[in-house]
Amino acid sequence: MTLILDLQPDVERELASKAEASGLSLEAFAGRLLEEEARRRVDPKGGPSLLEASEMVRGLLTDEEVDTLFARNKEPGRQVHFE
Repeated sequence: MTLILDLQPDVERELASKAEASGLSLEAFAGRLLEEEARRRVDPKGGPSLLEASEMVRGLLTDEEVDTLFARNKEPGRQVHFE
């Protein structure tokens, strides 16, 4: 498929800069962006999927910090009385 895009000059410069930093031609970089968008799974409510949301924060916490935050509480829970 061939697409012709009419981009604002500032957008074209930004994409060209990102393409160069990625070691790709502008055309290859734009193609990659379009392919990623086509494959992206979106939550029916309009937000990103849990996997995509997780990718956005990957690397911000160490494994130890994640273990601490999400460790199972070893204390027994309170008893619940239903009336």
